[in-house]
Amino acid sequence: MKVARFVGAPEQLAHELSRWHADQACDGFDILPAVSSIDLELLVDSVVPMLRRRGLRRVDYDALTLRGHLGLPRRLSRFAA
Repeated sequence: MKVARFVGAPEQLAHELSRWHADQACDGFDILPAVSSIDLELLVDSVVPMLRRRGLRRVDYDALTLRGHLGLPRRLSRFAA
């Protein structure tokens, strides 16, 4: 598996992630900060809001469960009368 590495400003990262998404190179992102205590704060405070403004990161969830996110009906309990 190839791992992409990025070094740059938060604006540059948001632009790069937007470009990948626009080019249909991905449908989501798994990001591992290099220095968790520093980079995680930059991601949350800078990059995530930029991605939200670009429509690439949701603000709220529509449902409370994975089943709800996938649009699947709630199963009836086999123990219900």
